[in-house]
Amino acid sequence: MFFSVSIHQSKEISKEMADSREEHVGESIRPRRFQRHSVEQIQRLKGFFKECQYPDEDQRIQLGREVGLDPKQIKYWFQNRRARTKVRFLARAVHETL
Repeated sequence: MFFSVSIHQSKEISKEMADSREEHVGESIRPRRFQRHSVEQIQRLKGFFKECQYPDEDQRIQLGREVGLDPKQIKYWFQNRRARTKVRFLARAVHETL
């Protein structure tokens, strides 16, 4: 399905969009998506990671209560940490073979 828009309508739409952007100059378009964890939270997560790299749901819930994070945040922190550890391990292995 095609929509027919006249040149006049197109210019009017463009002007409205430009006016809308000018109204929001200096404002963030998207809210901040994440919040950095505190030093204490990171230390606790790293300590637990040394003991167990794959915490189950109950462990994530308990750890989340202890550090003040949602279990889903704990899950993703561990997932990212495992990926980072793997990349570093592989980079080190490649560097040693050269």
